[in-house]
Amino acid sequence: MYQVLQYFFVLVVSIAIGYTSFTLTTDSLWGGFTSLSVISLYILSKLLSGNRYLEFIIGFAVSTVLAAAFIIYKIQISRVFNSNNIVVSNHLFNRFRENTTGNDALFFWAMFSASAITVLGALLARSLYQRMKKTGGLPGEKGEIGPRGPKGEPSAFLKGTNEIALKNVLRGVNSTIEKHMIQNETPIEFNKGDQHLKNYFVIENIKRIIYSNEFNKSYIDTLYSVDLSNIKVSNKKCARENVALQHAIDKVEYDVNKWIKFILSYKNGLKFLISEFANSRDWEVLYLNQDKKLGLPADPLLQLKEGIPAFEFSLEENKWNWGKCKH
Repeated sequence: MYQVLQYFFVLVVSIAIGYTSFTLTTDSLWGGFTSLSVISLYILSKLLSGNRYLEFIIGFAVSTVLAAAFIIYKIQISRVFNSNNIVVSNHLFNRFRENTTGNDALFFWAMFSASAITVLGALLARSLYQRMKKTGGLPGEKGEIGPRGPKGEPSAFLKGTNEIALKNVLRGVNSTIEKHMIQNETPIEFNKGDQHLKNYFVIENIKRIIYSNEFNKSYIDTLYSVDLSNIKVSNKKCARENVALQHAIDKVEYDVNKWIKFILSYKNGLKFLISEFANSRDWEVLYLNQDKKLGLPADPLLQLKEGIPAFEFSLEENKWNWGKCKH
């Protein structure tokens, strides 16, 4: 129904414009020409909106040639443009009309070409506008959630020895912090399994240690040590690697938990560990008189770099500085 109304509207408009042209020129040919021009423009527009580009190009070229042929048939170009009857207020238009070449046909065809290009541009602009209106509509309702797909293979990175070691050490740190929260004078509530260590400075330092050459050397030395050969484990490669890795993890985890306990001995130690962006400068505020009375240094991070007394005994050198270049 909409298409029928559209065709009827175009027909009425073409007849009205054609009749107006006939009234002004008293020439039925001009009336028919203008009517057909409106209909051809509508047809070209429909071809373009339907993505029928080849038919559009051919139709536009044929329409342009027919229009030019009709104008040549109806008027004598040089006589019309040399006539003084044409008076235009636009200075540039008159200068262009009175071109120095003296070729009035050149002026006419330039204007005709400009008109054809304008019509082409108008058709293309309309087509683009109609497409943009239909682009990116409102999102519809969310569909039903489909079944979960099969579980993929773990990434090579997550299966690496360093990443496995890091996860184990952080799990031990988490357990240490939870024990502190439970044994606090006023027990602190928490959700089991939550990640309590959130301080980026401490986490990145632990990560640097785990990924350091010193840690890798400790793992390799244990893997190929005489002691491992005396341990009753399977001769399979994986079993020996797991034992060596766990031994390297235990050596680091002991010191890391010692550092965490040292920080937790401060009144605001837990606050520091759960603060994501806290660093050494924050201890200017976090350090309290209560900590001073206990003989704790003003900056625990600086003390960790220098080394702290072991709670029981020290396995070896302070690992806080592992991974740094020695100058």
